[in-house]
Parts: sequence; C-alpha cells; structure tokens
Amino acid sequence: ESGKRKAESGKRKAESGKRKAESGKRKAESGKRKAESGKRKAESGRRKTEDGRRKTEDGRRKGDGGCMEILKLKEGAEVPWDLLLLADPNRALVQTYLDSGSCYIASEDGTAVGVVLILQTGDDVYEIMNVAVREDCQNRGIGKSLVRFAIEKVRSLGVGRIEIGTGNPGVQQLLLYQKCGFRIEGVIPDFFRDNYRERIYENGIECRDMIRLGMSLRV
Repeated sequence: ESGKRKAESGKRKAESGKRKAESGKRKAESGKRKAESGKRKAESGRRKTEDGRRKTEDGRRKGDGGCMEILKLKEGAEVPWDLLLLADPNRALVQTYLDSGSCYIASEDGTAVGVVLILQTGDDVYEIMNVAVREDCQNRGIGKSLVRFAIEKVRSLGVGRIEIGTGNPGVQQLLLYQKCGFRIEGVIPDFFRDNYRERIYENGIECRDMIRLGMSLRV
C-alpha cells in the first residue's frame, strides 16, 4: 500500500513537472511572439523614419529649386519686368543688359518665380547683372539655385571668370554670393548715387556703394 501511494505521488509529481514544462514552453513561445512583434514594430518605425527622411529630403530639394524649370527668355517674349525691377529699379540700365546679355527665367508650374541675367563684360569674363526672386517665393533657396545656374552656364561656355555686384546694405545678398563661391574683391564708391536718380534704401541704410565680388572658374 505504501509503495502504491509513493507511485501515485511520483506520478503526480511527474504530471506537475510536465505541466510546468508545458507552461515554460508556452511562456517561451509567448516571449518569442513578443520579440517578433517588437521586431516588426522596430522595422515599422524604421520604415516610418526612412519615409519621413525622404519626405524631408524631397521638401529640401523643392526648397532648393529642385522642382523648377530654368529656361532662356526667347526673343520677342514678354520681359519679366516685375522681377527684374525688384533687383534693379533703373529700367533703362536693365534694358541695356537685356540688349546684350542672356536672361533666364525660373518657373514653377508655368509661373515665373525668379530671373537671372548674365552679360559678357570682358574677353574672359561674364557678370551676373541681375538676379531676383518673386517676393512671395523668397527664402526657399530659389535665389541660390539661380546664382548656381548662372555660374554653371558661364563655366560651360569655357569662360574663366564670373563677377557680381551688390549694394553695401545687402547683407543677405553678400552671404548668398559667398556661399556660392564668390569672394569680395573691392568697392565702387558712390556707384548708386552716380547711376540712379533717386536714393535707394535697404534695411534702413542708403544703398550707396557697390560691393564687387568675383570667382575664378578655372582650377
């Protein structure tokens, strides 16, 4: 009788061990499922992060003028005076640049948003005579795209040097041009007083002197 009770106790212990083993197995499987779920969530998070990065990059390219079309102004086409006069109010002077230079229009969805005008001023020198961006499209990198476009256009012509000038109060213009590779090389005192009938003011300062910048296009 004692042996029988011991056998039954052993059997119960074995069954209890078996249940514990099965419970451990279930816990292990549950842990595995949780680990796989965590892995899927991590992968989903990674994809969302990557998608966000791509959207940010797309927005940055758009802000840098990546969705723009820059084309040369065709002969006989309407001149974008509203843009050109933003950068230079002397219409007669701008007309002389147009007569001898090349004007390029930046457009988005068929609407002009910016302009750049280049002119050969020497045997191996071109100058950016005018660059402007529509006021409601500023601070999106369009101006930088236009300046860089002009630089590469002149470089493609085999010209060795490009120049640009801006008024003494033009802090943002000076920053932009230097970011594009230009270096300050000199000043023409009283340029704007000598060439413009009316006084020009920018940032509360009279635009009186022209700051000259240049860049070599040959290494």
